[in-house]
Amino acid sequence: MLVVNMKKLLIKGSYKLIFILGIVLFINGCGDSGNSAEEHLNKARTSIDSNDFNGGIIELKNALQKDPDLAEARWLLGKSYLAMGNGPAAVKEIERAAALGYSTADSQIALYRALLMKGDFQEVLDLTDAMASSRPSADLLAIR
Repeated sequence: MLVVNMKKLLIKGSYKLIFILGIVLFINGCGDSGNSAEEHLNKARTSIDSNDFNGGIIELKNALQKDPDLAEARWLLGKSYLAMGNGPAAVKEIERAAALGYSTADSQIALYRALLMKGDFQEVLDLTDAMASSRPSADLLAIR
């Protein structure tokens, strides 16, 4: 009788141990596997280059959780939102990238397109008024 009770205790204890071990492994697996912000940014670039904007956005958000001041990540996030048709989010991220000092030849044009998508037509006209008379480009004239 004592041997049977000991076996039952061992079996119950084994289930508890396996259960606890399973929980620990699950929690460990849910973690971020130690990727740095730059690694997430590289994965995002790869996803965006292959037109997987959803995957790119996820990687960019992961990168920004690690380093919220990554200007390039903000720019790529804004560009991805623009490609997916989310004007308000694109404006927000492109403006944040500009505030962090990120600037490319496309950044102003992308901002104007995002503002148009958002419906801020007068703001686009106001922002592009001086540029249209001084150095008009085909993109700028198309946006106006």
